[in-house]
Amino acid sequence: SVNVNSGVAEQTLTRGMQARYGAGGTQQELTISKTDTHQTLAWRQGQLILDNLTLAEALPQINRYLPAPLVLTSPAVAKLRIGGIYNTGDIQGMVKMLPKILPVNLKLQNDGSTQIMSRYMISSPQ
Repeated sequence: SVNVNSGVAEQTLTRGMQARYGAGGTQQELTISKTDTHQTLAWRQGQLILDNLTLAEALPQINRYLPAPLVLTSPAVAKLRIGGIYNTGDIQGMVKMLPKILPVNLKLQNDGSTQIMSRYMISSPQ
């Protein structure tokens, strides 16, 4: 076990628990939660495990392995779910497969990012 001091209170982490600081990195933003250690440490074996996550939840993990980010274009697309075990050396291959496993299309942007949009979106006339 490990003791973590948030500056406000001390908590003990045991097997299967993790501590995370918020984006600001301040001690007040410390979050303690349970974690699947196999999934958390899968990167050591070159794996990215997505366990029935929404695209909104999965994108931060996927984007770590890409030179330019994937971007969600709508709340409906963000709610689509994805799962599987992917090779971190070929995340771009997994991205190319998204339109085959989800009702989405990919659109490369001038800045290098890729938009993930609903296959069924109808654009209005301009």
